[in-house]
Amino acid sequence: MDFFPGFHSNKYWCIPFTYKYHKIDRKRQAEDNKGGMQKIAFAVVVFITAIFFYFIYSTVNKSMKDTVHFIFAGTGLLLSIVGNYMHSIKPNYSAGIRLPWTLNNNENWKKTHLLGGKLFFAGGLLIAVICMFVSTIASIVTLFTVTIIIAIITGVYSYRLHKKQKESGLSDRQ
Repeated sequence: MDFFPGFHSNKYWCIPFTYKYHKIDRKRQAEDNKGGMQKIAFAVVVFITAIFFYFIYSTVNKSMKDTVHFIFAGTGLLLSIVGNYMHSIKPNYSAGIRLPWTLNNNENWKKTHLLGGKLFFAGGLLIAVICMFVSTIASIVTLFTVTIIIAIITGVYSYRLHKKQKESGLSDRQ
């Protein structure tokens, strides 16, 4: 069944995206990340497709109740999936926590992504659970608050690690 007559490629756009996403890297180091990047890209495509079909379902049934809750809970699950694969991503310019000091030091990249992956996984699950049971405003506040806290903790940790490495003379790419 084609929901949009005349736009026949709507079900095929995700295939090249999931298999070629790792090629976006400017430093051409992405071949090392191919497996993890494809899994993350596939999760993003599944998430976007699920939202698309949820909107169609809601429109057909004329019920937009709880839409925000499901989208934010899905966003939390997506963050958890991304967090689950973050520890395996090698330095690149396409995905990950791309700060100047993480890109210039493999140890900083690895430690930052290990912490960030754990925080994204736990924070994503927290977002998913909370957003299903609270009001729309509380869902919005939860999503943004948890995401900002994760970003701040990860960024500060990475910067402190960079300073510590700089003091000990280990700040260049290893």
